[in-house]
Amino acid sequence: MNRCIRVNEKIHVMLNFKEIENRIKKRTGLTEGKDIAALFKLTPQNYSNKKGLGTILPTIIEWAIQENVNLDWLLKGEQPGIVAEDGPKYIKGPVVKRIDKMLEDMDEEAQRDVLKYTKEKKLLVELMAEKQRKAG
Repeated sequence: MNRCIRVNEKIHVMLNFKEIENRIKKRTGLTEGKDIAALFKLTPQNYSNKKGLGTILPTIIEWAIQENVNLDWLLKGEQPGIVAEDGPKYIKGPVVKRIDKMLEDMDEEAQRDVLKYTKEKKLLVELMAEKQRKAG
């Protein structure tokens, strides 16, 4: 469960990294920290250091965006959307809204390039994780 604190009348959610890590494991099927380190292209030691220093969050967010993982679910455990009669409707956070806006402003060729790059990046990450699993 995430805790909240109030600072200058703003509520900040205190992220529980263990819960985030468990959701990453659930999403990927990985079970070990060393496998998650490989997923993020980090050594196990570097991954552990970043966790300890609290600097791993940008890496997690970058991975989540590339993998199309709902950030509300990943970071806070909130359900990504609701199911209505006409199918699922997803609640879009500010990051997803900005990405949507950027894509809307692109022509079709640029959109295809972004999609191609994203698929290539995802494939590369999957291949590297598989190589790490086989090596480990």
